[in-house]
Amino acid sequence: MKVSNLSYLLLFFGCSIGCTEKPEPGKQILVTEGFSNEALDAYWLYLPKNYSERRKWPMIMFLQGGDASASPTPNTVKNGGPVNYMLKQHQALPDSFIIVNPHMRTGTMEQRQWYKNADGLIQIINQTIKNNHADPGRIYLTGQSRGGHGTWGIAKRFPEKLAAIVPIAGAITCKSNCEKLADLPMWIIHNEGDPVVDHGYPQTTVNYLESELGRSFLKTSNLDISEKMKSKSIFTTFDSDEHGGAASKAYAEPKLYNWLLANKKSLN
Repeated sequence: MKVSNLSYLLLFFGCSIGCTEKPEPGKQILVTEGFSNEALDAYWLYLPKNYSERRKWPMIMFLQGGDASASPTPNTVKNGGPVNYMLKQHQALPDSFIIVNPHMRTGTMEQRQWYKNADGLIQIINQTIKNNHADPGRIYLTGQSRGGHGTWGIAKRFPEKLAAIVPIAGAITCKSNCEKLADLPMWIIHNEGDPVVDHGYPQTTVNYLESELGRSFLKTSNLDISEKMKSKSIFTTFDSDEHGGAASKAYAEPKLYNWLLANKKSLN
């Protein structure tokens, strides 16, 4: 009995010092250790309600937009993007994803761009693969506004890590490295009259990818792609003059998540 009590004490104190905490399925925890980057200080980790370590799980990394992405507290990114709708069980969305919401420390806009911290984000992805059974063949990246810029920038730097991307209201130029996007499945979403990030950014990029890299985009004005779910190249333009709103429409739509799940990267 004494040995048993001692074992429990050793287990308790050992885990309080060195074990990685895991969230309950259907919940989030804040992770602050295991990666090294001067700008990134934490990320929120969500596991689906039916999570089990006996299988690998698709993973979504969401990049927050605006000042919330780099703020004094990580709470500003906690409920951003897809996880907000999963937690609310919105429209019976497929709760099949590990979801990670990273956070940046405060600083100038030049310093705190997601794409300038791509190495740190890849560390977080690798950590989630190792610690939480994320499937390396089903890693999806999405973000809105500044997070949309980051989605594009990270995809250009590390396309081999991603199974698909969903940049929303994001800016991109194809002055360099766009050839790396030749085969990466993408669903681009933007408001036509966006006054903050001009619709011309994704339109020019789509033109480049079609004319220079031979891609053919399914162009839509809504998210109903049921008949063409297997399309690897989608460009959705909403009839709106707002900067916001495109993301909330997208992340509340089950078809978006079903499209992600239809894209799996072959690992050689």
